[in-house]
Amino acid sequence: MRVVGDKFRESKLGVPPVMLVGDPGVAYDYMENLEALTVSDRRVIEVTFAGTRSKVPAAARTVGACAAQLAAVCERLELPAVHVIAHGSGAPAALQLLQPGGPKAPLRTLSLVSPFGSLGDLRPELRPPEDSKSLKPFL
Repeated sequence: MRVVGDKFRESKLGVPPVMLVGDPGVAYDYMENLEALTVSDRRVIEVTFAGTRSKVPAAARTVGACAAQLAAVCERLELPAVHVIAHGSGAPAALQLLQPGGPKAPLRTLSLVSPFGSLGDLRPELRPPEDSKSLKPFL
């Protein structure tokens, strides 16, 4: 997780931070340009799911486990509210935060950018090669 911005100014203005949720298995680096949102006096929280840069059990990389990680980030940072922007296969984890009985997070808004739930949702030319094992555990 990476947090940029000023919590004091955010609190003073009463604006919630923005949480960026990328694809499980891919570090948040590709979304760093969205750190420019800090000019709105709010923090930007970039989430990297467990297992992105190391080996973890497959059970820790499920949609439910990723959603639980998002809820844990909100709890750890003591967020009263948060705007969530979820990209690609990070969308199903973010959507779990809205499900009854699912992990809870204080969502103010949820925006989905190019969402997909599985590799089968992608056009054939965008799918990884069949022998690619890098994304399969996450989807």
